Amino acid sequence: MQASNREQAYKKAIAIGRLSSGGSIHNSSGRIGKWRFEGLTSLLPVYDDLKHGAEILWVEHENRTVAEVQRMAKRKQELECFDGLPQKRAAGKAQS
Repeated sequence: MQASNREQAYKKAIAIGRLSSGGSIHNSSGRIGKWRFEGLTSLLPVYDDLKHGAEILWVEHENRTVAEVQRMAKRKQELECFDGLPQKRAAGKAQS
């Protein structure tokens, strides 16, 4: 999914994350877990053309408590694509 600026990319990533919440999963030890969106840990700009289904980055976090995952989630201004930008630009006022 393409975004025209950083703010739009952030909003789309949050929407996709929220849509993914709710499913359940069985881990390798047989425990049942539930998918729950807690926020973004990273949001990087991609400048190359991508094909549908391309995997950019995958990090698996097994056996984490909800509290650990919540601590890993970053506020919008802490994400790489916003880090170092003046607040006005981060809000999508300038072109990316």
